[in-house]
Amino acid sequence: MTTPSLLRTPLHAAHIAAGARMAPFAGWEMPLHYGSQIDEHHATRKACGLFDVSHMGQVRITGCDALKLVQAIVTRDVAHLGDGQSAYCAMCNRAGGLLDDLIVSRLAMGDYLLVVNAGTYEGDLAQMHAVEREFGPFDARIDGCRDDWAMLAVQGPEAPAVLARVLGGGLDPPAMRMISVEWRGQAFWLSTTGYTGERGAELIAPVEMARDLWDALMAAGARPVGLAARDTLRLEQAFNLSGQDFTAQNHPFEVRLGWVVDLDKPDFCGREALRAIRAGVCPRQQCGLLPEGRRIPRHGARVLHQGKQVGVVTSGGFSPTLGRPIALGLLQSQIVKSEEPLEIDLGRGTTVPAVITPLPFLRAQPL
Repeated sequence: MTTPSLLRTPLHAAHIAAGARMAPFAGWEMPLHYGSQIDEHHATRKACGLFDVSHMGQVRITGCDALKLVQAIVTRDVAHLGDGQSAYCAMCNRAGGLLDDLIVSRLAMGDYLLVVNAGTYEGDLAQMHAVEREFGPFDARIDGCRDDWAMLAVQGPEAPAVLARVLGGGLDPPAMRMISVEWRGQAFWLSTTGYTGERGAELIAPVEMARDLWDALMAAGARPVGLAARDTLRLEQAFNLSGQDFTAQNHPFEVRLGWVVDLDKPDFCGREALRAIRAGVCPRQQCGLLPEGRRIPRHGARVLHQGKQVGVVTSGGFSPTLGRPIALGLLQSQIVKSEEPLEIDLGRGTTVPAVITPLPFLRAQPL
């Protein structure tokens, strides 16, 4: 049995040249770090980090009924979006199970760009076509266009200055905006979104200009950051990781995503199931956990109360900013409300005390 070959982003050679340690992630060979995960984390919080996120998937939905089709696919009402505006959304199956979280941007009337997660790209495309068949017919077209684009994230308090050095001044759109910019005669998209809680933008550019754009951003003061620091940055902000903090076995209300479910909008996939779930009792709830000591609880670790399992850790890591371990857990709702002391089972007979804490662990910065 042969192992499927890993996909490579257009910036693979740049990562090798920068001394990156490469690792598999969601079917891709991606940079884990460039020497020090901790330094890269701090560089993003204090200055400007540069991330290759070209493994993310892009889907274009166009046509007279593009809005109607997008509305049927996602749980959030996006009818209010104007040209160049974006919204964080979720996509569910008929049972209300979470398939993915994504960003929906309206590029123009009848033209929407959806950015989905790397590990769910193929499944998301299949789901979109299934919704098209079930809720249609629509005068609209779904095009998976991941191979057409590279995607770079420029994040940190100095990100606006770095972007201005490369793209020119005067670019200061508010958060959740998508604008067209031009560099060296080529147009591409600048989206004021991110996965770190810091100021900055994500650049969706043609593949052929990816390396030049990367090099220019590096020369302007950005520091390359790998997936390891990206994970601790998002965990500090309590941003969910698709496929880890939630799967199709979870619904939005138990993982703090109820705010992106608009049950009063036109029919969408999963609406009736989600209406029933919201009307009932939610037995589980996502929460933040602060373990004592320095040992890190990992995904799947059992959370205990008086020796009995009451939940599970979905994400855990060391927070460089706080200087301590932190974790996201999915726990029985009554335990979360009680805020009683807990223990986390680290395996091999070792447990550590833990307390529930408000989320996020850090407050996000204005984009």
